[in-house]
Amino acid sequence: MNFLRKFKLRNQLLLMLLPLLLGAVLITGGIVGTVSSRLAFQGVTAASRADLEHMAAFTLDLLNSHYQQFDVYREDKKETVRRDLSTLVNLAYRLAEEKDQEFAEGRISLETAKKETAAALRAFAVGQTGYFYVMNPEGDLLVHIAQEGRNIIDSKDEDGHYFIREMTHNAPAAATGEVLYTEYPWRNEALGDEFPRRKAVAYRYFKPWRWIIASSSYLDETYEDTAFEERSYAELKARIEAKRVGETGYIYALDAGGNAVIHPFREGENLLDEKDRDGRYFIREMLKNRSGWIRYPWMNAGDEVPRMKIVRYEFFEPLGWVVAVGSYENEFFHDANLIKEKVLGFMGLVVAGVLLVALALIYLLSKVYTRPITRMTEVIRRVRGGSLTDRMEAGGGDELAELASAYNDMTEAIRQNREMESKLAQQGKMASLGVLSAGVAHEINNPLGVILGYAGYLERKLPPDDVNLRYVQEIKRETKRSKKIVQDLLSYARAPRPAYEKVDTSGLL
Repeated sequence: MNFLRKFKLRNQLLLMLLPLLLGAVLITGGIVGTVSSRLAFQGVTAASRADLEHMAAFTLDLLNSHYQQFDVYREDKKETVRRDLSTLVNLAYRLAEEKDQEFAEGRISLETAKKETAAALRAFAVGQTGYFYVMNPEGDLLVHIAQEGRNIIDSKDEDGHYFIREMTHNAPAAATGEVLYTEYPWRNEALGDEFPRRKAVAYRYFKPWRWIIASSSYLDETYEDTAFEERSYAELKARIEAKRVGETGYIYALDAGGNAVIHPFREGENLLDEKDRDGRYFIREMLKNRSGWIRYPWMNAGDEVPRMKIVRYEFFEPLGWVVAVGSYENEFFHDANLIKEKVLGFMGLVVAGVLLVALALIYLLSKVYTRPITRMTEVIRRVRGGSLTDRMEAGGGDELAELASAYNDMTEAIRQNREMESKLAQQGKMASLGVLSAGVAHEINNPLGVILGYAGYLERKLPPDDVNLRYVQEIKRETKRSKKIVQDLLSYARAPRPAYEKVDTSGLL
């Protein structure tokens, strides 16, 4: 308050009201701007997340469409393969029957019949790498191009299934003339297989010799339109890889082992041991959870600092793939940050405009309230100079009007008091003058009486023709005039004597 008192009232109003108004405007503007930008940020974020959800669903739809399309194609081809393998098994079966018939007719021995049949089966190729093989119900390989003589009863496929036990169990129990069929995943290291491939086997039991005659082949070698499928799959991958998310985001897919089966930059690489900048194995986490959101710091070549990456991933069950759609957050929230900047900029302009208007209003308000005070100050200065007739304008009904009215009453009272004081002073002077006049008259009347007495005496003694008579008469006349002046002075200073007269009281009343 001591600091404010150093300034004029107008400036005090500015210094007091402006911070209050400025604080209120800034707080209100800040709250409105923050809430607005947050709502806009949340809206854009929700829309961007929905875009990622949509792109993930779109990719799954593409994969599902491709899978269903070629699933029908594969089933047709499988049926064709099944028939072809069954035909080959039946041919091998008839060959064994013919040799067994020759043995029964005594043309060849049983051992020769088996050897000739085995030689014929070994020489026949099924597809590119398929072949015939024969085993007994105990799992001994009687005919095989590479492992003949081994017992494979405990052999398991890539899924851990004992497929040989199943074949040795089902074959002897099959109906006469029935061809059985099985499929299993198999990875042949001798052929350089990196991943398991589906292998199809048709087999039939030849009871006279206790032979299980089997014809096998990889499915991908027996399809007639393998190139077409590969071309369609390549087009699908190219379509997915070409889809961009934001500026640098992309879509990719991982198999159960962490291999990038679809990726715009690292396709074919194993990403299982990839770690983010915090050392977290995020790929393993995605493969474990199969579906959800993941956020991690990542730094690409050329980046000075790591940036947060957000990824939406879903599991495509038919292929066992995890499909991921990822983007950097600073690109992901680009639109939201842009809206936030615009909202805050607009609120800044609003705050600045409100402040300018507030300054003008405060200035006008201070002027409205200080102008009457300024005029009052001018009137007070003139009154202090002695002009008690000046009056303050007392318009309106506020406190300033009451102050002006009270001041006008005060100056009127002062004026009346001053007039009364003037009259009292005059009366005091007159009283003093009366006292003085009485004293002076007493002192002057005595010598005047002596002068007048001697002048009268001389007037009576001088003859009429005496030249000095005129002077004596002049002395007598001026002495009387002086005596009258003294008498008039006494009459002026003395209170007037009452004049009594008869009055009709009834008429007066």
